[in-house]
Amino acid sequence: MMVKNKFICGVSGVFIIAEVGSNFRMGTYDRDLSMALKLIDIAADSGVNAVKFQSFNSSRYYAYSDKTLSYLNSENKSLNDIVNDLELSPDFLPRLAEHCKKKSVMFLSTPFSVKDFKLIEPYVDIVKVASYEINHVPLLTAIAKSGKSVILSTGASELSDIEYAINILKQNGSGNIALLQCTAAYPANPNDMNLLCMQSIGEKFSLPFGLSDHSEAPTVAPVIATALGASVIEKHFTLNKDLPGPDHSFSVNPEGLKMLVNSVRLAERMMGAKTKKVRRVEKELFRFAKRALHATKNIKKGETLVLGKNYDVLRPGYQVPGAHPRHLDANGREALTNIDKGVGIQISDVG
Repeated sequence: MMVKNKFICGVSGVFIIAEVGSNFRMGTYDRDLSMALKLIDIAADSGVNAVKFQSFNSSRYYAYSDKTLSYLNSENKSLNDIVNDLELSPDFLPRLAEHCKKKSVMFLSTPFSVKDFKLIEPYVDIVKVASYEINHVPLLTAIAKSGKSVILSTGASELSDIEYAINILKQNGSGNIALLQCTAAYPANPNDMNLLCMQSIGEKFSLPFGLSDHSEAPTVAPVIATALGASVIEKHFTLNKDLPGPDHSFSVNPEGLKMLVNSVRLAERMMGAKTKKVRRVEKELFRFAKRALHATKNIKKGETLVLGKNYDVLRPGYQVPGAHPRHLDANGREALTNIDKGVGIQISDVG
């Protein structure tokens, strides 16, 4: 049975976000929009709760530099040029939000400036804050003042960074806050995932927690996160891992995304409860196979019971179970009645 989500009211189980990022970019306005809509369809069909894009403008992202670099086969392009090439057109926002609504998934887009936030604000109920924006005071303040719920990634952060961001959010009226463990490497090596710290930061700040997963394995980290109590899991996905762009290589393909969702939901069902008791499905075999005291020969009234000679600790099978093996002190005592071979020896049968 899935548990109630600690971050989002009315949601059961882990809130799974399919991160598009810049993976919608196909080179032209029309092709970009077509791919973005197609990725929403794929994500919705996989069973995720939300589809997330990113809203930024190169002039509000990195400090200007005319330095060129060899990055992602983009020789002779500056960092600003590369970022500019990955922008999501603001014109897409209402179309994408409406399409998400039609497909019954939540629309999200991560803002990277106050202006970006103002653009997405009418279309989102939850705001995802990227790891490197954790110290972006104007952005955090604007988001908090909207009263919207916040998902805060914590990649490349110390506890003091997280505490500072939480204080800004709370002091300015933020809605619910969830913290995501994130390893800011693309892809993230399994040795660097540090999944256990999800619980640590959640306990430290008394907030729901989860995972922004940049590892290449589709299901391992999300399933572990589920077992550790994650309320939110985010994973990049793409139509094709071989497409050009910064995020495709470590994103999961459509099959991987569906596998991720199915694995998380299966893990949730397997979690069960903290109480230990005989489950309803176990009761038949509990009675059939749980060891008890049974006669191994016909025992006559007055005969002495000798363990290993005329009785033993056996599985009852189709017989009525005898006494619990804790009553092995029956050894050396007399039978008060005739006991047939195979029959369970009850406490009342022994003097």
